[in-house]
Amino acid sequence: MPAVGPAAGRGEATEPGGEQPDRERPGGERVAVVLAAGKGTRMRSRLPKVLHRAAGRPLLAWVLDAARAAGCGRLLVVVGHGAEQVRAAIVGDDLTWVVQAEQRGTGHALAQVADRLGGGPARLLVLSGDVPLLSAATLERLLAAAGRGWGAMAVADLRQPGGLGRVVARAGDGDGVSAAGRPGTAAGKEGDGAARRAGTAAGMAGDGTGASGRPGTAAGMAGDGTGASGRPGAATGWDRERRGAGDELLERIVEAADATPAELELRTVNAGLYALPAPDVFSYLAALTPANAQGEIYLTDALTAAAAAGRRIELVRLEDPREAQGVNDRRELAAVHRSLLDRHLDALMSSGVTVLEPRRTVVEPTVCVGPDTILHPGVSLLGRTSVGSGCVLHQGAWVRDSRLGDQVTIEPYGLLDGAVIGSGCRVGAGARLAPAPRLLPAASGLAGGSGEAPSGRADDGTDGVDSANGTAAGAGPAGSSGA
Repeated sequence: MPAVGPAAGRGEATEPGGEQPDRERPGGERVAVVLAAGKGTRMRSRLPKVLHRAAGRPLLAWVLDAARAAGCGRLLVVVGHGAEQVRAAIVGDDLTWVVQAEQRGTGHALAQVADRLGGGPARLLVLSGDVPLLSAATLERLLAAAGRGWGAMAVADLRQPGGLGRVVARAGDGDGVSAAGRPGTAAGKEGDGAARRAGTAAGMAGDGTGASGRPGTAAGMAGDGTGASGRPGAATGWDRERRGAGDELLERIVEAADATPAELELRTVNAGLYALPAPDVFSYLAALTPANAQGEIYLTDALTAAAAAGRRIELVRLEDPREAQGVNDRRELAAVHRSLLDRHLDALMSSGVTVLEPRRTVVEPTVCVGPDTILHPGVSLLGRTSVGSGCVLHQGAWVRDSRLGDQVTIEPYGLLDGAVIGSGCRVGAGARLAPAPRLLPAASGLAGGSGEAPSGRADDGTDGVDSANGTAAGAGPAGSSGA
């Protein structure tokens, strides 16, 4: 469905050449441009990087859902390596596929969508396809910031930016100095073997793929120590600051080799998330020429040129820097996978679910669990599973695409795959209910069980089900129910 971006300006005085001042520039519709053309060399895989799965879903699917939740009615996905595989795996009526035949940097990737926008004004959310922790709330903040000027970019604070470049910010009142003395963004690598370029962060996601760089690992983010769930610890000093809207604008991007000692003290990096105006941004891209042996064109260079021309590019600091965490190798894939699980476990515990050892528990974000349910260590709940209230899932229970009613007990190492378990039933230790069995509650007054009761039976005749007692027996000694 169509969505409307920031409100149009009042149509007052215009700049020379007939352009409206940044504060009054119409926003147009919200369109997401997702850069997903990369091979992901460091993944060492035949599978395109954006199709690797975290918390049960492809990386790209998480990004697309965040864009939809932020009100983007159209999603333009720039693909290159493994384009047909990506198209086959990711479906949606709101998707438009754009092929980047040669991966020549982020600016080149964005330029490929110019002729798909119809020429009218639009607010582009430019995202990378491998940032599954991205939230719709952050995208809304970016769009709001862009609506106050020409564009916006997200930034994240790193305690140790090291050899990354720095981007100098100026205060919103135009005095040329950040109120906190901090930069807006930073530089890094856009591709394997590519020259270091401004505007990207640690743990680059470029791989020469057209994806912009972002912080690649949780280490070095906003917290040095982490809690049991791997979340950044309490930040100190300027990390805790909450600045007002429009306080910081992009002034310039400085590579580390060219930075002054004072600039090297700055700690902020580009998070690789942008809200930019179309068609204006394409004129800045068209004016760029490759300045490296790879012939790559970088989006960050276009932003630097726009800032130098007086365009207002607001900097939006991420409240959780992990939102910008990209995936370049298997370690980083494991990190975002765990973060997605931890986020969902936190929500479940807040809603009244007991999770005895979160770090040893896997509950995919597509799973629903009712209050007063207890999850013991080693439980895995996957896919489209729903668990009622007051259930107990003991150690090692593995459940996928199943429905459990209220007051269900799964004894240790029970396995359910596509099962339907009625309220009050018990699945014995080591029982295997797959594929697609149905275990219903026992009829009142029935005992022993010949399988003739109107309830308390497995519809597919699954072995090991004590139908009259509403219990699935385990795979151990005969008749064991794990009691």
